[in-house]
Amino acid sequence: MPVATPRISLQLVEPLLDWLREQRLDVPALLRRTGLSGNRRRDPAGMVPLARYVELLERAAQASAQSHLGLRLAQFEEPGTLGALGYLFMSGTSLLDAFEGFCGHLDALQEATTNRLLIAGDAVTIQYRIEDSRITHRRQDSEYSVAAMHTLARLFTGARVRPREVHFEHKQSGRYAIYRDLFQCDVFFEQPFNALVYRRESFNVRHPHRSTLLHPIIASHLRTLVQQRTGTRSFRDRVGELIESGLTGDESPQQSVARALGISVSTLIRRLRAEGTHFRQLLRENRLKLAERLIRLDEQPISAIALAAGYAENASFTRAFRRHYATSPDRFRRALRKARTH
Repeated sequence: MPVATPRISLQLVEPLLDWLREQRLDVPALLRRTGLSGNRRRDPAGMVPLARYVELLERAAQASAQSHLGLRLAQFEEPGTLGALGYLFMSGTSLLDAFEGFCGHLDALQEATTNRLLIAGDAVTIQYRIEDSRITHRRQDSEYSVAAMHTLARLFTGARVRPREVHFEHKQSGRYAIYRDLFQCDVFFEQPFNALVYRRESFNVRHPHRSTLLHPIIASHLRTLVQQRTGTRSFRDRVGELIESGLTGDESPQQSVARALGISVSTLIRRLRAEGTHFRQLLRENRLKLAERLIRLDEQPISAIALAAGYAENASFTRAFRRHYATSPDRFRRALRKARTH
């Protein structure tokens, strides 16, 4: 069910307001015209209506005579420009992890918005679209959001990775060269989604200065923001998130999760049973999800993927994979390769 009045976090609004002040524009007047003046707070967890923020972007472009304001604002050098989401992106273990974390947690800071990662054939596509049909004039937001993700990928990889295509839902505005020069690839307009399309092999790029500890901490913070608004996170969801965060140490995964939740293993088992599942099932689902993702990237041998997914031997991995996908990992990969050639 769509959010009645979707909102956006002030973490994502403040960079625009800071830029407007630097340009010596009448910020209070712009806020009054978009109905934001009474909603602004310094609370980093505060939120304002998404429609009014999108309108503010459009009005700011007109007031500053910057037809491509969204593209300009997205050319930042500090990931924190996007608040916690920017830092989450930069703490990913690979470009794939970075985008998955970003897409999976945007809802903590911006509601009623689709932001998803799709792997198909030899391409990885990052889609972005505001789903509230009442917000119609949103070119600046679309261009800012797509270009901002492009900037994060550039910062993460040291500019080693660039998209092979960029898509926008709106019509082309101004010279095509403005878009081509920024993204360094073909740009298409009047598409179903705003999107960045990358070559699949690019997503194995790793950040040289990543912190393996920071990513789950920021992700947990963003999930808490959503929980505080909705209050709908189940115990199963919490356990699944802890498994996915990759708790390590001398303990078994079950013991590690129980300790992180501050409960005994027996209580963990009992509460999962009450929700119709068990720990082994959640652990298996998480491992197979990781394995499928690595197979789709098509870069590592199956034996290496089995180890990365937590299986000590190929045989046990193959049995688990076949039970879940009704085919073996090798056949799954061959089918994907065949589909890419057609």
